[in-house]
Amino acid sequence: MNSFTNSALRLLRSLLGAPSRSTGPYVGTITTLDGNTAVAVTEAGISETVALAASYPADAANLGWRCEQYRHGDNSQGAVLGSLAAESPRGALAAASGLSLSGSRAVCFLSGPDLASSLDLLTAAAGRHLPLVAHIANRALPNHSNSLGSGHEALHLAADCGCFVLFASNVQEAVDFYMVARHVAEQALIPGLVFMDGEQTALSMQELRLPPGELTKQFLGAADDEIPAATPAQRFLFGDTRRRIPRWHNPDRPAMLGGLQTTESWGLGRAAHQVFYQQHLVECLNQAFTKFEQLTGRNRRPLSTHRMEDAKLVLVVQGAAIETAETVADGLRRHYKCKVGVLGVRVLRPFPGAEIARLLGRNCRVCVLERLDSPAESDPPLLRELRSSLGRAMDNGRHG
Repeated sequence: MNSFTNSALRLLRSLLGAPSRSTGPYVGTITTLDGNTAVAVTEAGISETVALAASYPADAANLGWRCEQYRHGDNSQGAVLGSLAAESPRGALAAASGLSLSGSRAVCFLSGPDLASSLDLLTAAAGRHLPLVAHIANRALPNHSNSLGSGHEALHLAADCGCFVLFASNVQEAVDFYMVARHVAEQALIPGLVFMDGEQTALSMQELRLPPGELTKQFLGAADDEIPAATPAQRFLFGDTRRRIPRWHNPDRPAMLGGLQTTESWGLGRAAHQVFYQQHLVECLNQAFTKFEQLTGRNRRPLSTHRMEDAKLVLVVQGAAIETAETVADGLRRHYKCKVGVLGVRVLRPFPGAEIARLLGRNCRVCVLERLDSPAESDPPLLRELRSSLGRAMDNGRHG
């Protein structure tokens, strides 16, 4: 059931007449939807095919896609909408990967446990350079018992699979990050994962602006468009131009993909992936954020800061907790004169360690809040990333 309890702050701001921050030429239409439905409606206007088999809480997105397919039949580019019902979430990810290999703009919806059971398929998709985007609704992994609440275990398990990872704090960001993720995946040829918290975002009714069809044409284009090759490696493979969604599986131009390799060849290929593809990812991501802001007026960046200028205590958070932490910081300043700031991490991969070190590189205390427990580790994942970034910055400063 969709939750209205997480929408109180946003509705209060709407009633008080808070001005909209969106001022670009393609702002979009205001509506109210839960995260699952908003993402499914957006996908149905952009993608061509979906693989369906998600479990709770992402299963509502499957229904949203089918409703849009029944209502409209095709997307904003005129392509017929298709869907494949898989036997399991692993089957859905495998089907979406196959569709992407064939040149289709494909997508799948998964829950946290679904993703955790499919990490090998995700790693294979990254290794084969599929421009695939998957939407993940967080749910805690089973431990001493099952839980329906949000947990970030799957988020951090998937962080090192070779995909870039965006994490939305609300429904509007989930839709916007999908647009950005699709643009980056198709430019860099690296799969993207867009996460959102379960009951706080995926099942929460919130006000948002859905992207208009004109934005899709300007920002994303069609799957079969000829576009300039974005990197030297792409120009070596495809020439000066390539199809936006490459047809890696093409009966007219057969090639062996994913064949068994010797240990030495596999290692060289893995190293080449980092040099020729991953090192361009940050540049592609920044360019996508900038272009999206120009078209919509909405500023999306890897990190957000709230009252950090004079903060003595900084809360580092991800996901839906960012908005809550910002409200808490305002309250502590107002009622207790505590100088509290908030650093919101919205991009987990590539991790913005240098920027975090710059923002925290002064005399302040840091509190990292995470939705998971790591009993066998001294620090949870986000805190480990933070320590590593700060330590690297100190070493670079010490040794020049």
